[in-house]
Amino acid sequence: MIYFFFYFNKRLLQRCPLDYLKCNVIEPIIEQIIPNCNLEHRDASASMMAFLQALAKLTSTNKKENKNKLELSEIRSLSLALCEKYFPNILTGLIRAIIIDRVPSSIRLSISEFVCDLKTYMPDRFSQWLRKSLTDIPRTSKNGLVEIVTLEQHEQFYKALCE
Repeated sequence: MIYFFFYFNKRLLQRCPLDYLKCNVIEPIIEQIIPNCNLEHRDASASMMAFLQALAKLTSTNKKENKNKLELSEIRSLSLALCEKYFPNILTGLIRAIIIDRVPSSIRLSISEFVCDLKTYMPDRFSQWLRKSLTDIPRTSKNGLVEIVTLEQHEQFYKALCE
């Protein structure tokens, strides 16, 4: 059911982006993704990521395939505002899902594709969001005695994703 829900929402973003971005249902939908980044159902998770990818794609200035040329700046502005508001927390949730919750490898592919799209469509923001996400994720065990990730590994990971 989650698969179909996000599939249809993705199609709405693709087919009537301006109307959908202006309606008041998209924000609660995005808000529900944040606590569910560790969803272990492959198809549902992939559908969620595809929805987010469609939203990220709307921020692009390269819209050859878009038929609504007059609406492009408004679509870009609305989608960028949503991305700015929610994507930092979503990125943190996804990294946490991979590192801490250890989501299945079948789900990691759709997450990595979404992260790649973020880097492609919003490179400057992506590097800021990634830096924030990495600082929000604990580097030590709960009691603080065991270092899980060193500062050097932390920085190598950041550089590998941002270069």
